[in-house]
Amino acid sequence: MPRAPLRSTSSNRTNRKELEPFQRGIIVGRFLAGQKKADIQREMNLPYTTIQTTIQTYQSSTTGTSSPRIGRPEILSDADKRYILLQIKRDPLSKLKISANYLGCPFLHALLHAC
Repeated sequence: MPRAPLRSTSSNRTNRKELEPFQRGIIVGRFLAGQKKADIQREMNLPYTTIQTTIQTYQSSTTGTSSPRIGRPEILSDADKRYILLQIKRDPLSKLKISANYLGCPFLHALLHAC
């Protein structure tokens, strides 16, 4: 079957989203009421692994909430940021003259081109 025009070519992406706290509560409540995991999975139309992970998370933690996402790591360390600010404070009018060689930081090329 040919691909429809203007549609995504990647089949690696799924349309699943993180469970809301209300859904987690329903899963845990049904489990505590004695319902089997497979029955919960069929009735809620969720993957079995989602049900299993939710119950395991409930049993191992006291809050019942997901841990916050880690996010993307920062490009510059705190020391690098302090160094840049120090150089700018020393010579604030030379913002256009600042270069990666002047600062002695080779990773600043992309940052300087963005300014």
